[in-house]
Amino acid sequence: MYDYVIEFLKFGFKDIILEFYQQVLKINVLEIVNQGFLSQKRKIALHALIQIRIKELHDALQIL
Repeated sequence: MYDYVIEFLKFGFKDIILEFYQQVLKINVLEIVNQGFLSQKRKIALHALIQIRIKELHDALQIL
């Protein structure tokens, strides 16, 4: 995720990155996954992946 943030910053999309991050925090993505028609194993895996990506995005934004 860090590499994506750096690339977007190079192209001048700082405001868009910050807006995206705020939207990600507002939306309860994990609840959307819970309500989906997925097996429990897939829900658990998707939860883990989403949490990792959100943390990576948060950590990458610390450079701003």
